[in-house]
Amino acid sequence: MAGPATRINVRRLAPEDTWDAGRVLAASLVHDPAIDNVVGDPRRHVRLLQRHLDAMADDTARHGTGYLARIRGLPVGAALWFEPGSPPAVERHPRRGTTWGRRSRRLARVEDAVEREAASEDGWYLRALGVDPWHQGRGIGARLIAPVLEAADSHGVTCAVHTSSPASRRFYERFGFVAVDPLHPVIPGGPAYLRMRRQPQ
Repeated sequence: MAGPATRINVRRLAPEDTWDAGRVLAASLVHDPAIDNVVGDPRRHVRLLQRHLDAMADDTARHGTGYLARIRGLPVGAALWFEPGSPPAVERHPRRGTTWGRRSRRLARVEDAVEREAASEDGWYLRALGVDPWHQGRGIGARLIAPVLEAADSHGVTCAVHTSSPASRRFYERFGFVAVDPLHPVIPGGPAYLRMRRQPQ
């Protein structure tokens, strides 16, 4: 495990980084309540989870704004954002004729529903944020979201996120996010999410 003085390098996400971003995001979601609801124990379905997150990272690298954190060259965290006015990914890449399994189809339905809700936001929207569990608690998540929060403040626009995790809610509250919708399922019988929004500061 890296010590507190180890240099953390944060840079814009590029298409060649998407596999690393998907891998570290998957590792960060081992205990996420929504993922557990959809796929069961993600440690048993890590390939499924990473496939979806790889695709999300690739779409972000090409059409949005993302950041990847590394320590000694190894990926330790990633943040994926929709830019203001950006259409949800499902409108760019509709899923048709899939032969995926039941868990994968259900995960895709949840992703699509959350992204459609995000389309009602007129500012920045945080699609995914994750830090490798071995490196959590060292300020990496804060470093990953800082560039967009600063850009949002300078342009007077909001930021928003959905979360199903009480720990994540507390994290976002530290940066000025507040709950604007009660916890609710995004698909019938699906995982419950809280929508949070941050006003420019």
